[in-house]
Amino acid sequence: MYTVSQAFAVQLPSLAELADSNRAGAEAVSRRLAAHAQLVLLPFALCCALGSEQLVRLVYGGAFHGAAQAMIPALAVLPLAPLSAQAGQVAALRLQPMRWLVATALGAATFVGVAALAVPAHGATGATLALLAAMAAAIVGAAVALPRCFGRPGLVAGLGGAALVLGCLALL
Repeated sequence: MYTVSQAFAVQLPSLAELADSNRAGAEAVSRRLAAHAQLVLLPFALCCALGSEQLVRLVYGGAFHGAAQAMIPALAVLPLAPLSAQAGQVAALRLQPMRWLVATALGAATFVGVAALAVPAHGATGATLALLAAMAAAIVGAAVALPRCFGRPGLVAGLGGAALVLGCLALL
């Protein structure tokens, strides 16, 4: 997620310059960066989720075999990362940072609520599920607070991709 947010941060100064004369064009460039990032992150997250048990065994050894289940919801966050970075970037371009702040506050509140319920019942998997729920809530909040921030394909790819990766839990 850090790498994705940095790619958007590096792009922001040139987009801010473009937004002075063509804000819609600057937002379109932001959407393209998000789409390109999703093209890389969704297949990566899906492959890692499908091979999570083998990856955990290979990297950490047999003592951590239960960690694969907790890793899958964390991997499901990856298709959402470009949307999160894009929302912050679009809020900055529109000079409406408070709208992104409200969306992230919704995500934080969602994290607390889901973690309170899921962690006692599911441990580490509950914690990563809370992270995923928080990210999804922030994205939905941003879609409402920043109309036309995301294109429909990007939003569907992010949320649908996260659900697809999360579905790999059923295979464990």
